[in-house]
Amino acid sequence: MDARETLLKFLDERVFLPAAHADPHRYDAQDRGVLKRVRHSVIRTQIRYHEEYTSAEQVKENFRRDLASSFGQSLAADLLLLKLPRFEDVKDEFFGLCQSHEI
Repeated sequence: MDARETLLKFLDERVFLPAAHADPHRYDAQDRGVLKRVRHSVIRTQIRYHEEYTSAEQVKENFRRDLASSFGQSLAADLLLLKLPRFEDVKDEFFGLCQSHEI
């Protein structure tokens, strides 16, 4: 597995899939609406990472940008409300993985 695939697998397992597969029955009616919106955003983000970022360097750079973007911060607030993992929760491990792959 190359470095790009390793980073994408990490993000899939730690952030994208837990949000995409979150059980709506764990939430009240209001939070189910938030979950629906969050799922849509997370799946779009996952597709973007897999289809548009063709190198490990692009994955790393866009992860860094998403951490700082207003969209990313708004999504992170919703994920926190729903008690789902966010980029912020895995950033140290992600950047450590980048470092171990010399990215």
